[in-house]
Amino acid sequence: MKQFTSLRFTSLRFTFHVLRFTFQNHSSLKHLLKPMKELQEILQEIQRLEKAGKRYAIATVVKVSGSTYRGPGARMLVSEDGSTVGNISGGCLESDVIANAKEVIATGKPRLVSYDTTAEEDIFWGTGLGCGGITHIFIEPQPLLQPFLKRVQQDIQHHQPVTAATVFEVQGELPITPGSRLMVEGDSVVLNTIP
Repeated sequence: MKQFTSLRFTSLRFTFHVLRFTFQNHSSLKHLLKPMKELQEILQEIQRLEKAGKRYAIATVVKVSGSTYRGPGARMLVSEDGSTVGNISGGCLESDVIANAKEVIATGKPRLVSYDTTAEEDIFWGTGLGCGGITHIFIEPQPLLQPFLKRVQQDIQHHQPVTAATVFEVQGELPITPGSRLMVEGDSVVLNTIP
């Protein structure tokens, strides 16, 4: 675990989202049950899409500030036809995220999109959400996700806790790209696409 923790405090200029998956059914973990149920629904839909030969992207809330509907880790699967599983807001961001996800699917390049509803004029000229918060959503295409999702499915089947860090923003000239990942089980790195 020290390898993983030290990555967070390096002086490199990139930002990543950390997500810890636990697969225990314990009353103190009830707050995790809805996100885990959503993740399992997304994984089931991915299996269906892949069998049908359809492409997809996953949009994940990676950072928020102020008042927002969902927090970091909320995710939504978007298929190439625009159908979705899961949600990333109360319904007000989804249509724009779907449009961005379709572009990500077409280009194969991940994208970070931000929605700022803190400005008063947003009510009149922007999305009109009036939430008073900022939501950052990282959208990843299917090819970047496959090794990660395969590992997550294995960990769910074996009830193995895992921690994953995904780079979603890079500043300057670094050999790291958005979508790079590090997954840790206990003290072992099980997936590393960060150079």
